[in-house]
Amino acid sequence: MKRHAACWVIVAATLNPAWADPPHHLHGSRPVPMPAPLGSYVNGWYTAQATAAAADQFVIYRHEWFEDGVTLGPYGRYHLQRIIEHLPGVPFQVVIQVDEVRDKINQARQAFIVNRLLAAGIADAPARVIIGYPRAEGLFGDPAAQIFLQTYSGSRGGAGLSGYGGFGGSSFGGSSFGGSSFGGSFGGGLRGGGY
Repeated sequence: MKRHAACWVIVAATLNPAWADPPHHLHGSRPVPMPAPLGSYVNGWYTAQATAAAADQFVIYRHEWFEDGVTLGPYGRYHLQRIIEHLPGVPFQVVIQVDEVRDKINQARQAFIVNRLLAAGIADAPARVIIGYPRAEGLFGDPAAQIFLQTYSGSRGGAGLSGYGGFGGSSFGGSSFGGSSFGGSFGGGLRGGGY
């Protein structure tokens, strides 16, 4: 009996190739779910990390304010100009790093940024500028010497400046305003471009 069933499967597979693949059709069971394509989960994490990194480009940190006041220093002004250029094309908020002691300073900084964005034609600036804590964690300098030596010796990720992402690849410089699903609007993705 089993031989006859097997012969009919071969005949059916010849006439209809869809019968050839899953033997579960013989038993009437549901098709076995296929696993996600190779790289699906890794790419999902990569996209999440790239999106978080892109959102951090819209955080104005405390060190960007001139003498810890309510006007931006040289880098802060440059950074704000980059935010103005890219904010209309992304869903991120502008986060001003909170001063935990001086609430009036927080309010003054928020008003300063909102007014600059409004003057640049960004009409929804009042809703998009918030005071808060950046999601990115601070960096410590302890491994800096080791990273520096490995970067130039090429002992990680190839030769030259490619260790730890390189000074023009995905780590320093290349990732700025780049990457994730918002990619091209920032200027070139994680592996190039940047500001």
